[in-house]
Amino acid sequence: MIKKLLIVPLLILSFEMTANADELTDKQETKMKWFQVLTVMDALQTIKIASTPGLVELNPIMGANPSVGTVIAFFTVRNIIHQQVVERVPQKYKDAFIDIPLVGQGIAVVWNLGNGLGIGF
Repeated sequence: MIKKLLIVPLLILSFEMTANADELTDKQETKMKWFQVLTVMDALQTIKIASTPGLVELNPIMGANPSVGTVIAFFTVRNIIHQQVVERVPQKYKDAFIDIPLVGQGIAVVWNLGNGLGIGF
């Protein structure tokens, strides 16, 4: 599983991207930082699920009972891919490529909090 997750960003980074994408605005940079914060919170919650017998992970990519290594690999690879895509899309699409995952990540964290997972180990 981890090997499969690591192949994707290596492929993305290996292709020469000829498009010259626009820089992120200050507002977009701030939203990307919030996405990273929410990702760390979700990763900690997911590590707690992975480390606690009887808890089940709902993300079908990781499976019901992922290892801590799988959790770390998943979030790392996903965020590398997200960053690379956001950097390369034209400016008119950047907000959508930032906002949709940002909202989804926020929902995941709130869902986990509502189910008693808290933040941390």
